[in-house]
Amino acid sequence: MTQATTLDITVSAQVVSYVNKAIHYSSSEPSSYRGIVTVRECVPTDVPTLSTMVTDCQDCLMSMDPEHRMKRGEGFGPEYVKIMLQEIAEQSGTILICTIDNRPVGFAASFICSRSAYDELEYKPERMGRISELYVVKEFRGNGIGSKLLSASEDILRAQGCTRVDLGVMSWNTGAHMLYKKNGYAEQYIRMSKPL
Repeated sequence: MTQATTLDITVSAQVVSYVNKAIHYSSSEPSSYRGIVTVRECVPTDVPTLSTMVTDCQDCLMSMDPEHRMKRGEGFGPEYVKIMLQEIAEQSGTILICTIDNRPVGFAASFICSRSAYDELEYKPERMGRISELYVVKEFRGNGIGSKLLSASEDILRAQGCTRVDLGVMSWNTGAHMLYKKNGYAEQYIRMSKPL
């Protein structure tokens, strides 16, 4: 118990440091869910819920993984959130939470990509953003929550000077593929693997 409390305090301090630098985005509108849908920045009090959603996301991916390579050990959610917040803080990123009547139903994380030496040689100069995480609670999927999170993340990246955004998705996550294609994303790079 004390270990979780210490982790929450540490993670909360990291959230505060990046929220103070983040661009503020908020959008509320009536929806078919009989409530107000709001997309807003993550705040320190969201950390436990974010940790739960990250764990649920991993469980969802594990259930779809045809090779059963994915895993989730004890303490996965808090540790993943800690790493995610560090990445966000280092790369001018933000985490958004989507709520319906203040109930968290999804999240997205995005940041500005740093260009590698290979990028400098191979691609024209452009400021690239990346949506590194997107998750919607199962019972709310198919109702536009993912699209709202994508759009809000894109707005923030655009405001930070990005001219392109990318994201990654597992080949077997067909629901996510459909969401991204519906929102204008197209395949640019296919990574392949096989067991040895």
